[in-house]
Amino acid sequence: FLDSGYPHYIYNEVFTTDKCLPDGLGSRVFAQQVKTASEMGFEYIDLMAARSDYFVGYYVWPKLGFDCEIDIKDIYPRDKEKFPLYSYLVKWLEKNNIDPEGEVPLSAIYACKAGDRFVGQELWKTYGDSTNMEFNLTPGSLSMRILESYINLKSEKDNIDPSEFLKLDYSKYKSIDLECYLQKGGDWETIKDAIEHNVKNYENGVLERIYRNPKTREKLLNVLPRVSRNLVNQITEILTNRGFENVKLASDEQ
Repeated sequence: FLDSGYPHYIYNEVFTTDKCLPDGLGSRVFAQQVKTASEMGFEYIDLMAARSDYFVGYYVWPKLGFDCEIDIKDIYPRDKEKFPLYSYLVKWLEKNNIDPEGEVPLSAIYACKAGDRFVGQELWKTYGDSTNMEFNLTPGSLSMRILESYINLKSEKDNIDPSEFLKLDYSKYKSIDLECYLQKGGDWETIKDAIEHNVKNYENGVLERIYRNPKTREKLLNVLPRVSRNLVNQITEILTNRGFENVKLASDEQ
């Protein structure tokens, strides 16, 4: 969105990645967006951090620097075993000169720790809900510092320099995880591409694992009638050469 022709803010309406892509793509794409938007002069990114059976943005986005004000009574425990955590959070806020009776920055709640245990994050993950959040794109802002810390931690874990975090190799994120798609579902073209990829790269052992597992074998047999007879024959040959006996993947009519 522009203000008098100048960059003002960005609204991320939906932010999702394919359920079978490797972990890490979303945070890298978002970090790229932040870098570009900040350089262009945008002030902030706005979104609805959702909670549902599918969305976990309410919990994940604050880890990347999004913030909002909440009433901590909204995360008052409904489970007795969580009462000590809530009491600890209240005392921690008071100790850090934050009034727990008023609106509290979610970033402060996320910062609350007891040893290695992130008390505030645990409470928010359990009792938090969908809410509007903002990421401040001003260089040096709390949002930018939180994202920088996140990138540094991920880079250390992956044994790469933080500058490499933004250099995406999109070929790494090609949707070729056939085992995942057979279990979780996916569109036909993606499944077909994954089958063809694993036939071509049969030495990776994916087809063997799928055929050895009764659940994934059944799902594979259900989709194979849609592929070419030649591809079915290749899979049959691969499995036979790997020691499987009496492999039959297609009907005589296919």
